[in-house]
Amino acid sequence: MSRNLHRRCRRGVPSGASCTCLNSVRRLRIILLTLIPVVLLVGQEAFPQRAREIELPITVRVDTSDSEVRAVYHLWKDYLNSRPDSIYSNPYWSRAERRRYADCDFARAWVYSSPDILHAFPPRVLSIMPEDSAYVIRTLYYAENLEEAYSGSNPWALQRVYARWEEGAWKLWNPLPILTRAWNRQLIGRILYVYSREDSLDVKLARQSARFCDSLIEAFELPAIDTIEFYITRNADDLARIIGDQTRATAERSDSSETRA
Repeated sequence: MSRNLHRRCRRGVPSGASCTCLNSVRRLRIILLTLIPVVLLVGQEAFPQRAREIELPITVRVDTSDSEVRAVYHLWKDYLNSRPDSIYSNPYWSRAERRRYADCDFARAWVYSSPDILHAFPPRVLSIMPEDSAYVIRTLYYAENLEEAYSGSNPWALQRVYARWEEGAWKLWNPLPILTRAWNRQLIGRILYVYSREDSLDVKLARQSARFCDSLIEAFELPAIDTIEFYITRNADDLARIIGDQTRATAERSDSSETRA
Protein backbone atom coordinates (compact mmCIF):
# COMPACT_ATOMS: atom_id res chain seq x y z
CA MET A 1 0.00 0.00 0.00
CA SER A 2 2.83 2.44 0.89
CA ARG A 3 4.55 1.70 -2.50
CA ASN A 4 1.40 2.79 -4.36
CA LEU A 5 1.33 5.99 -2.35
CA HIS A 6 4.94 6.71 -3.31
CA ARG A 7 4.10 6.16 -7.00
CA ARG A 8 1.25 8.64 -6.68
CA CYS A 9 3.63 11.21 -5.24
CA ARG A 10 5.98 10.79 -8.21
CA ARG A 11 3.05 11.29 -10.61
CA GLY A 12 2.27 14.71 -9.21
CA VAL A 13 0.06 14.10 -6.23
CA PRO A 14 0.50 17.04 -3.82
CA SER A 15 3.04 16.31 -1.08
CA GLY A 16 0.63 17.32 1.67
CA ALA A 17 -1.97 14.80 0.53
CA SER A 18 0.62 12.03 0.28
CA CYS A 19 1.87 12.71 3.81
CA THR A 20 -1.67 12.61 5.11
CA CYS A 21 -2.25 9.26 3.43
CA LEU A 22 1.02 7.86 4.75
CA ASN A 23 0.17 8.98 8.28
CA SER A 24 -3.25 7.32 7.97
CA VAL A 25 -1.63 4.07 6.85
CA ARG A 26 0.80 4.17 9.75
CA ARG A 27 -2.06 4.76 12.21
CA LEU A 28 -4.03 1.89 10.68
CA ARG A 29 -1.05 -0.45 11.01
CA ILE A 30 -0.60 0.56 14.68
CA ILE A 31 -4.30 -0.06 15.39
CA LEU A 32 -4.15 -3.49 13.75
CA LEU A 33 -1.02 -4.47 15.68
CA THR A 34 -2.73 -3.34 18.89
CA LEU A 35 -5.90 -5.31 18.19
CA ILE A 36 -4.21 -8.62 17.33
CA PRO A 37 -3.31 -9.53 20.96
CA VAL A 38 -6.85 -8.54 22.04
CA VAL A 39 -8.40 -10.81 19.42
CA LEU A 40 -6.13 -13.64 20.51
CA LEU A 41 -7.13 -13.16 24.14
CA VAL A 42 -10.83 -13.07 23.25
CA GLY A 43 -10.36 -16.25 21.26
CA GLN A 44 -8.77 -17.97 24.24
CA GLU A 45 -11.70 -16.95 26.46
CA ALA A 46 -14.27 -18.06 23.92
CA PHE A 47 -12.52 -21.38 23.30
CA PRO A 48 -10.72 -22.28 26.58
CA GLN A 49 -8.36 -25.19 26.58
CA ARG A 50 -10.03 -28.32 27.82
CA ALA A 51 -8.90 -29.32 31.29
CA ARG A 52 -7.14 -32.64 31.71
CA GLU A 53 -9.81 -35.29 32.24
CA ILE A 54 -10.23 -36.76 35.69
CA GLU A 55 -9.82 -40.51 35.50
CA LEU A 56 -11.96 -42.31 38.02
CA PRO A 57 -10.67 -45.79 38.92
CA ILE A 58 -12.80 -48.13 41.00
CA THR A 59 -12.25 -50.94 43.47
CA VAL A 60 -13.54 -54.50 43.08
CA ARG A 61 -16.56 -53.55 45.20
CA VAL A 62 -17.96 -51.41 42.38
CA ASP A 63 -19.95 -53.71 40.11
CA THR A 64 -20.27 -51.78 36.86
CA SER A 65 -21.86 -54.81 35.19
CA ASP A 66 -25.03 -53.69 36.99
CA SER A 67 -26.73 -51.12 34.75
CA GLU A 68 -27.80 -48.83 37.60
CA VAL A 69 -24.41 -48.90 39.29
CA ARG A 70 -22.77 -48.18 35.93
CA ALA A 71 -25.11 -45.21 35.34
CA VAL A 72 -24.40 -43.81 38.81
CA TYR A 73 -20.66 -44.25 38.28
CA HIS A 74 -20.74 -42.27 35.01
CA LEU A 75 -22.90 -39.60 36.66
CA TRP A 76 -20.27 -39.17 39.37
CA LYS A 77 -17.40 -39.15 36.87
CA ASP A 78 -19.15 -36.53 34.74
CA TYR A 79 -19.66 -34.38 37.83
CA LEU A 80 -16.00 -34.59 38.84
CA ASN A 81 -15.07 -33.44 35.33
CA SER A 82 -17.44 -30.46 35.45
CA ARG A 83 -15.40 -28.17 37.74
CA PRO A 84 -17.03 -29.10 41.07
CA ASP A 85 -14.92 -26.39 42.73
CA SER A 86 -17.09 -23.76 40.98
CA ILE A 87 -20.50 -22.55 42.10
CA TYR A 88 -23.08 -22.74 39.33
CA SER A 89 -26.25 -24.66 38.45
CA ASN A 90 -24.51 -27.95 37.77
CA PRO A 91 -26.76 -30.19 35.60
CA TYR A 92 -25.52 -33.38 37.29
CA TRP A 93 -26.90 -32.27 40.66
CA SER A 94 -30.48 -32.62 41.86
CA ARG A 95 -32.73 -29.95 40.38
CA ALA A 96 -34.66 -29.79 43.67
CA GLU A 97 -31.49 -28.97 45.60
CA ARG A 98 -30.27 -26.54 42.93
CA ARG A 99 -33.52 -24.60 43.24
CA ARG A 100 -33.16 -24.45 47.01
CA TYR A 101 -29.44 -23.76 47.39
CA ALA A 102 -27.15 -21.54 45.30
CA ASP A 103 -24.15 -23.59 46.45
CA CYS A 104 -25.80 -27.00 46.13
CA ASP A 105 -22.77 -29.21 46.93
CA PHE A 106 -22.31 -28.76 50.68
CA ALA A 107 -18.93 -30.54 50.64
CA ARG A 108 -17.51 -28.32 47.89
CA ALA A 109 -15.59 -25.96 50.19
CA TRP A 110 -14.26 -28.91 52.23
CA VAL A 111 -13.20 -31.23 49.40
CA TYR A 112 -12.67 -29.07 46.28
CA SER A 113 -10.74 -26.19 47.82
CA SER A 114 -8.92 -25.56 44.51
CA PRO A 115 -9.20 -26.68 40.86
CA ASP A 116 -5.99 -28.72 41.24
CA ILE A 117 -7.12 -30.90 44.13
CA LEU A 118 -8.53 -33.62 41.87
CA HIS A 119 -5.15 -33.92 40.13
CA ALA A 120 -3.08 -33.64 43.29
CA PHE A 121 -5.19 -36.25 45.10
CA PRO A 122 -6.78 -38.43 42.39
CA PRO A 123 -10.21 -39.80 43.35
CA ARG A 124 -11.00 -43.52 43.48
CA VAL A 125 -14.51 -44.88 43.97
CA LEU A 126 -14.49 -47.34 46.87
CA SER A 127 -18.12 -48.41 46.59
CA ILE A 128 -21.50 -47.66 45.05
CA MET A 129 -24.10 -49.38 47.21
CA PRO A 130 -27.91 -49.24 47.29
CA GLU A 131 -29.42 -47.59 50.33
CA ASP A 132 -33.21 -47.40 50.50
CA SER A 133 -34.28 -45.81 47.19
CA ALA A 134 -30.86 -44.28 46.50
CA TYR A 135 -27.23 -45.20 45.94
CA VAL A 136 -24.46 -44.04 48.23
CA ILE A 137 -21.12 -43.30 46.53
CA ARG A 138 -17.94 -43.41 48.63
CA THR A 139 -14.82 -41.88 47.10
CA LEU A 140 -11.27 -41.69 48.41
CA TYR A 141 -8.95 -38.84 47.40
CA TYR A 142 -5.42 -40.17 47.80
CA ALA A 143 -2.01 -39.38 46.30
CA GLU A 144 0.58 -42.08 45.65
CA ASN A 145 4.25 -41.34 46.42
CA LEU A 146 3.47 -38.02 48.05
CA GLU A 147 6.46 -36.05 49.33
CA GLU A 148 7.07 -36.36 53.06
CA ALA A 149 6.38 -32.65 53.60
CA TYR A 150 2.81 -33.13 52.34
CA SER A 151 2.10 -36.60 53.72
CA GLY A 152 -0.03 -35.15 56.52
CA SER A 153 -2.67 -34.20 53.94
CA ASN A 154 -2.99 -37.78 52.68
CA PRO A 155 -5.69 -38.94 52.24
CA TRP A 156 -7.21 -35.62 51.33
CA ALA A 157 -10.80 -36.73 51.79
CA LEU A 158 -13.15 -39.67 52.08
CA GLN A 159 -16.37 -38.39 50.56
CA ARG A 160 -19.92 -39.68 50.75
CA VAL A 161 -22.55 -38.51 48.26
CA TYR A 162 -25.92 -39.90 47.16
CA ALA A 163 -27.54 -40.53 43.79
CA ARG A 164 -31.33 -40.57 43.44
CA TRP A 165 -33.67 -41.05 40.53
CA GLU A 166 -35.17 -37.68 39.66
CA GLU A 167 -37.17 -36.61 36.59
CA GLY A 168 -36.13 -39.64 34.56
CA ALA A 169 -32.41 -39.62 35.39
CA TRP A 170 -29.93 -40.23 38.21
CA LYS A 171 -28.92 -37.03 40.00
CA LEU A 172 -26.57 -36.29 42.88
CA TRP A 173 -27.82 -35.40 46.36
CA ASN A 174 -26.24 -34.15 49.55
CA PRO A 175 -26.08 -36.58 52.49
CA LEU A 176 -27.43 -33.89 54.85
CA PRO A 177 -31.20 -34.32 54.31
CA ILE A 178 -30.82 -38.12 54.23
CA LEU A 179 -28.62 -38.54 57.30
CA THR A 180 -30.65 -36.06 59.36
CA ARG A 181 -34.15 -37.14 58.32
CA ALA A 182 -34.77 -38.72 61.75
CA TRP A 183 -33.32 -35.80 63.74
CA ASN A 184 -35.38 -33.58 66.02
CA ARG A 185 -36.76 -30.36 64.56
CA GLN A 186 -38.02 -27.40 66.56
CA LEU A 187 -39.12 -24.07 65.11
CA ILE A 188 -38.49 -21.04 67.33
CA GLY A 189 -39.20 -17.72 65.69
CA ARG A 190 -37.67 -17.81 62.22
CA ILE A 191 -35.11 -20.47 63.09
CA LEU A 192 -35.70 -24.18 62.57
CA TYR A 193 -33.27 -25.98 64.86
CA VAL A 194 -32.23 -29.44 63.68
CA TYR A 195 -30.35 -31.67 66.12
CA SER A 196 -29.76 -35.36 66.76
CA ARG A 197 -31.92 -37.40 69.12
CA GLU A 198 -28.93 -37.85 71.42
CA ASP A 199 -28.73 -34.08 71.95
CA SER A 200 -31.02 -31.53 73.57
CA LEU A 201 -31.85 -27.96 72.68
CA ASP A 202 -31.22 -25.02 75.01
CA VAL A 203 -34.60 -23.38 74.43
CA LYS A 204 -33.72 -20.18 76.31
CA LEU A 205 -30.62 -19.62 74.17
CA ALA A 206 -32.56 -20.57 71.04
CA ARG A 207 -35.17 -17.88 71.75
CA GLN A 208 -32.46 -15.29 72.32
CA SER A 209 -30.93 -16.19 68.95
CA ALA A 210 -34.31 -15.89 67.25
CA ARG A 211 -34.91 -12.43 68.76
CA PHE A 212 -31.42 -11.36 67.71
CA CYS A 213 -32.16 -12.35 64.08
CA ASP A 214 -35.41 -10.36 64.19
CA SER A 215 -33.58 -7.31 65.56
CA LEU A 216 -31.00 -7.45 62.74
CA ILE A 217 -33.72 -7.65 60.10
CA GLU A 218 -35.52 -4.67 61.62
CA ALA A 219 -32.39 -2.55 62.23
CA PHE A 220 -31.01 -2.97 58.72
CA GLU A 221 -34.42 -3.14 56.99
CA LEU A 222 -33.54 -6.49 55.44
CA PRO A 223 -35.97 -8.52 53.32
CA ALA A 224 -38.15 -10.84 55.35
CA ILE A 225 -36.75 -14.34 55.85
CA ASP A 226 -39.20 -17.21 56.11
CA THR A 227 -37.10 -19.86 57.83
CA ILE A 228 -33.44 -20.36 58.71
CA GLU A 229 -32.36 -23.99 59.04
CA PHE A 230 -29.82 -24.28 61.85
CA TYR A 231 -28.07 -27.65 62.25
CA ILE A 232 -26.52 -28.35 65.64
CA THR A 233 -23.65 -30.85 65.92
CA ARG A 234 -21.33 -31.66 68.78
CA ASN A 235 -18.15 -30.84 66.87
CA ALA A 236 -16.67 -30.18 63.43
CA ASP A 237 -16.24 -33.92 62.79
CA ASP A 238 -19.98 -34.55 63.15
CA LEU A 239 -20.67 -31.60 60.87
CA ALA A 240 -18.24 -32.95 58.27
CA ARG A 241 -19.95 -36.35 58.39
CA ILE A 242 -23.45 -35.06 57.64
CA ILE A 243 -22.28 -32.88 54.73
CA GLY A 244 -20.35 -35.76 53.18
CA ASP A 245 -16.69 -35.48 54.27
CA GLN A 246 -16.04 -38.64 56.29
CA THR A 247 -12.28 -38.13 56.61
CA ARG A 248 -12.41 -36.56 60.07
CA ALA A 249 -14.89 -39.06 61.48
CA THR A 250 -12.89 -42.00 60.11
CA ALA A 251 -9.66 -40.65 61.58
CA GLU A 252 -11.37 -40.10 64.92
CA ARG A 253 -12.65 -43.70 65.02
CA SER A 254 -9.20 -44.97 64.08
CA ASP A 255 -7.56 -42.99 66.89
CA SER A 256 -10.14 -44.26 69.37
CA SER A 257 -9.54 -47.88 68.32
CA GLU A 258 -5.78 -47.49 68.77
CA THR A 259 -6.35 -45.96 72.22
CA ARG A 260 -8.57 -48.85 73.34
CA ALA A 261 -6.06 -51.39 72.00
